[in-house]
Amino acid sequence: MHYHKIQGYCVTSEVIVSIRQAFWPIHGHTTVKRVIGRCLACRRRLATARQQLIAPLPLAKVERGWRCFSDVGIDYFGPVLTKRGRSMEKRCGCLFTCLQTGAVHIELVHSMSTDSFIMALMRFIARRGSPEEIFSDNSSNCVRAIGERREHLKSWDQEQINHRLLKQEVQWHFQPPSASHRGGVWEGMVRSARRVLTAIASEQVIPDETLLNFLSEVERILNNRPIVSPRSDVRDKLALSPNMLLLLEENTGIPSHCSYAENFTRKWKHVNYLADVFWKMWMKEYLPTLQIRQKWSLKTRNLKEDDVVLVVSDGVQKERWPLGIVPSCAVCSDGIVRTVSVKTATGTIRRGTRRLCLLEGDEWSVDFLGNLV
Repeated sequence: MHYHKIQGYCVTSEVIVSIRQAFWPIHGHTTVKRVIGRCLACRRRLATARQQLIAPLPLAKVERGWRCFSDVGIDYFGPVLTKRGRSMEKRCGCLFTCLQTGAVHIELVHSMSTDSFIMALMRFIARRGSPEEIFSDNSSNCVRAIGERREHLKSWDQEQINHRLLKQEVQWHFQPPSASHRGGVWEGMVRSARRVLTAIASEQVIPDETLLNFLSEVERILNNRPIVSPRSDVRDKLALSPNMLLLLEENTGIPSHCSYAENFTRKWKHVNYLADVFWKMWMKEYLPTLQIRQKWSLKTRNLKEDDVVLVVSDGVQKERWPLGIVPSCAVCSDGIVRTVSVKTATGTIRRGTRRLCLLEGDEWSVDFLGNLV
């Protein structure tokens, strides 16, 4: 290690040349490589963010839902400048994405506060029904909304809601900070919504009522998009889109000679038929596309308790990345650790393993990438 430091933390071959000027070490290349691998300064300088095998898709993504928006992802986009009288104000869009069908629902929110988010969530539930699971990032307004919504439900239970309905709670899943890749479904819809809104509004300052119409148009365009690549068969006239399940409308008019009862029965059967067609196409065309894995296909060493790690910080030089120790790990159902708690000098934080660099583990046989050697 002495020769490694006086040579300016050089590589293995240079250290061997320096040592051989005074000594001839036995198994020199192996020994020097092992010693240099223990150099904490080099490990910190050459550290890279960890890679791990991609997690299996959640059941909410691959199972056939009993209706749209039974499992949703939530994210914000904006802000958008609006004109109210003579003053200029900012508005945001709260986007709800159905995990099974890719359908979107957009609500206009007037601020990033918890109250605005709760009101947007209640409007969504009133129109689309209460979801079973909600996925979102770890934003402060969503976190605070959990506690306030539970307290609100307790007060409702005393006055209006019976015991049976209160037991059907919504499961809320938070993604770790700086792990936007885990919400790729709704993050992609946010990018699409921004692009469509920019094209429609043309960067104009518009009043609130006009912005509400624009958001409805954005929602319509996104729900009309095909969720699978169109086929080249000229006989194929149907393109699988979220609106196929949301609207379920007939293309032809109702014959005037049909009675109301006959029309109602026929309409009901046709709606069920269209829903069945959608789910069959969804399972045949859309579901296989979710199995494609373009990266993160190799399994690496799991982070363990008491591992020393660097926390990746955007916009900061690597020398200033905070150093931390892993006090606890969250093991996924497939036995792989993808989220851990990290204790730093400023407190304990929660991070995905892709935002961490392993410096030192409970064994020395770990290279700079965190793989066993």
